[in-house]
Amino acid sequence: MPAPNPFAKYQDVNLSTVNQGKLLLKVYDAAISFVREAKSRMETKDYSGRGLYIDRAFGAINELRITLNFEHNPKLADSLNQLYFFMTRQLSQASLKNDAKLLDDVIVLLSQLRNVWDEAVKKENGKPRQPANMTA
Repeated sequence: MPAPNPFAKYQDVNLSTVNQGKLLLKVYDAAISFVREAKSRMETKDYSGRGLYIDRAFGAINELRITLNFEHNPKLADSLNQLYFFMTRQLSQASLKNDAKLLDDVIVLLSQLRNVWDEAVKKENGKPRQPANMTA
């Protein structure tokens, strides 16, 4: 029987206690990191590593996509969904063509979106909390 991993327990507690905005930022950070690593692997001709990190970036972007709330703000959710679709298409093309420039485009978009969300989270964290049943 393998020994318990105390770090895994910390990660579980860390993710279960973080607010939604901070969790969203963690997903953006992961996606950016995965695309950067895919680019690095591409440049060193580590094609299996490139594929692994592009796949992880797909997963992170998909996680962002499934968190979209089309009922709360359909116009924003649709715009973000289209951007996420564009990014996944760029990742696919980058992998097929072995083109790092396409990965740079995804990094730029993810970084810009992350910065916007970071500002929104900072603003939201500065507001007094409302009771849970009154939030939109």
